[in-house]
Amino acid sequence: MKCYVFAYGTLLNENLKKAVLDYKTFPFSARLKGFKSSSIHLSGIQYSILIKDFQSTEIVEEGYFAILEKDLELIDQYESSAYIRTKVKLENGIEAWVYCSQK
Repeated sequence: MKCYVFAYGTLLNENLKKAVLDYKTFPFSARLKGFKSSSIHLSGIQYSILIKDFQSTEIVEEGYFAILEKDLELIDQYESSAYIRTKVKLENGIEAWVYCSQK
């Protein structure tokens, strides 16, 4: 069964996604409300992160792509414990998973 993942950082890189998933995905533009953009440092490298903030007026405009539901575990491993997978509804009505801050 397929599902969708909203991506805003390294998961937008097609070569990286192919390395993690072992297949190519095709991104679609999307908008997400209720989160604010920030960054974290992991192993000395700065990465983008989203933080749930339902009072935020920020709209994150990036992309989403379809994967096989069983492959969410592969992305979980890639994203590490620094991120938590959360189900969201994009502005276009699509339900997708997003990896965001645990705070």
